[in-house]
Amino acid sequence: MKLVIIASAVDHGTRAINTSFISKLAPSETYLITDEIRELGLHGFLNLRSEILRVAKSADVVLCLHHGAILASGLFLRHSKQRRLVGIFDWTRQYPSLRRERKIRAYAWFLLRILRRFSAVCSPVAGMRDFYAPSIQMQPILYPLPYPDVDLESPDLHDDHITRVLFIGADIQRKGGDILLRQWQEQAPNTSRLSFVAPECPTGEWRHVEFINDIKPFTPEHRKLLENHSVFVLPSHREAYGYAALEALNFGQVVVTTKNAGISGLVAEAGGIVGKSSEDAVRLAMELLQQPEEIARRRAACRSFMAGYEQRFHELIQSAFEGSPSH
Repeated sequence: MKLVIIASAVDHGTRAINTSFISKLAPSETYLITDEIRELGLHGFLNLRSEILRVAKSADVVLCLHHGAILASGLFLRHSKQRRLVGIFDWTRQYPSLRRERKIRAYAWFLLRILRRFSAVCSPVAGMRDFYAPSIQMQPILYPLPYPDVDLESPDLHDDHITRVLFIGADIQRKGGDILLRQWQEQAPNTSRLSFVAPECPTGEWRHVEFINDIKPFTPEHRKLLENHSVFVLPSHREAYGYAALEALNFGQVVVTTKNAGISGLVAEAGGIVGKSSEDAVRLAMELLQQPEEIARRRAACRSFMAGYEQRFHELIQSAFEGSPSH
């Protein structure tokens, strides 16, 4: 089977997901869309069309990752007896925003006609699949593990007397990092330490907080950071998916997030905690830090759940690649 991946790569999250898919599936060819389609101009748009037609010409399966790649590929391609067109994404301009203004309604009409050109449309977000269910059937899918070689049976190397907590986020306010810092100052026990990974370090005096702004994904430093923490907090106000939380689950961390994160369903399955809001998630995280035995129990549940993740991923991706059309 000749597999081609066409992917949008406009931010850290999409680039990390793309890297994992490419590493896992080893496609014959990959084409990355690195600019917003609406900003390409006529020459850029025609070049995009030419490149998509070129890479897809002899493919058996064209896998389109993320919103921009799905729009562009669906515009220029469609599935046929010779080629299967598969799309995977976790947000649209209508979901999870639920916007209803006129231009969004026009966009929604156009998007559905694009999606109906696909052999299979998949999303890892249950809420998104439910939202579009009246119009089109979306198949469940999993994102590949960023580090598939993690030994979940290896003994913990953590200091039993210190609970290490991790936050990763470029947009601190949208991801609730400011709320986490504020509550950390007031409520975090002295036996906890917070690693706060963000491009900029907030000013002020912070108790038991280490600010880190030089970590790059898929480096030894990134892996060591994930290995050395027990709890991951992602109290986002809005999060299409939250791939950093999957990175944490990959290493058996207890993830605390909000129902506003696309990954929240998976977090709950893996023994994590899902709050109703950013404030609620941080409150639940502070309560968890007071219970080391509960952290250990939830970490064990996470490791047990993640042990079957690779098999589930393989089954779902094979269904998308080989199953009957979804419409």
